[in-house]
Amino acid sequence: MISFRVLRTATRRTRFYRPLPINTYQKRTYALKETNDPPKLAYFLLVGVFGTLVFVYVANKVNDQDASKSLAKRKNTYTEEEWEQQMNQIKRKQLAFDNSNNFYLVPYGAHREEKVKQLVDTLGPDTATVDLNELIKRQIDDPNSQYGALLGKSLDTYDPQRNTCFYTFTYKLAAGVFTKLVRTEMQRLKAANPQIKNFVILNYPNTMPEAVKFEQDVAIVKNLVLLDDKESNENIVDYFRTVGKVVDLHKLEK
Repeated sequence: MISFRVLRTATRRTRFYRPLPINTYQKRTYALKETNDPPKLAYFLLVGVFGTLVFVYVANKVNDQDASKSLAKRKNTYTEEEWEQQMNQIKRKQLAFDNSNNFYLVPYGAHREEKVKQLVDTLGPDTATVDLNELIKRQIDDPNSQYGALLGKSLDTYDPQRNTCFYTFTYKLAAGVFTKLVRTEMQRLKAANPQIKNFVILNYPNTMPEAVKFEQDVAIVKNLVLLDDKESNENIVDYFRTVGKVVDLHKLEK
């Protein structure tokens, strides 16, 4: 039997035996700090430097490939003569005829056979004549022609007594239809006779858009020739007068 003294001694000893701590390890997490701060100045500087380097690299590559197109070697200033040459080169790239041929427009050339002959004699033997009235008639009479059906259906009036183009149409055709007829005929004549130097185009242009289209697509007009004074107030004449290209028949020089 355990005595009271032994029991008390055992109880006192147990007070000094505390349980050892148990180490626990918890996983640490680090949250990313959200920020709304604007990009730093250094970022923009870096982008600017990188963009400049790319531009210089590409420009140098272009210059190496074609020195004639080099931005560094391209002229910045031109004399008046050089500028005119540059413009002529651009025009020659776009036009059907270069400046080795001369083009004389006679918008009021119907029923003026004697004066037309006088004009041709003045220009010389290397002169060809193209008549828009004949070209339109040829198209309408031929059902298989390129514009025959279109012109035939849209024909409004035919007045052979007029001193200009005999034909008018019910609606506005696309600018360039009649200019293309004229250009095709001149190219045919030039191919048949390369010696042709001058072209006299009768009863053309028949509209203002055609007048503009001719110098955009075909050639630069040398002169618009007036066979008499009655034609001096027409809009087409005024258009060419603004650039100093209108001339009276009796004042025309080769």
